[in-house]
Amino acid sequence: MYQKTIPMATAAAATTRWPTQPTQWTREDDKLFERALLMVPEDLPNRWEKIAEQVPGKSVAEVRDHYEDLVHDVLEIELGRVEVPSYPDDLAAVSG
Repeated sequence: MYQKTIPMATAAAATTRWPTQPTQWTREDDKLFERALLMVPEDLPNRWEKIAEQVPGKSVAEVRDHYEDLVHDVLEIELGRVEVPSYPDDLAAVSG
């Protein structure tokens, strides 16, 4: 029984949408993600699928988790526990 179950489990793991290790998010990934958040309505039933389609290489689970992390970070900033990060490309946009 276990010999049949293990290959099936391995095959399922290979095709799962849940990554085995978290992927890195680049600044470009973040920009695509943030743009998708603005463009895809919150009440859309398949919102996370649509957002994941707009961020190459990211799964539905990754974009949903990234969103939850973003909400947490915003809360920490609003509570004054963390300073607002500054990025070099943001400074160029403000001065330009």
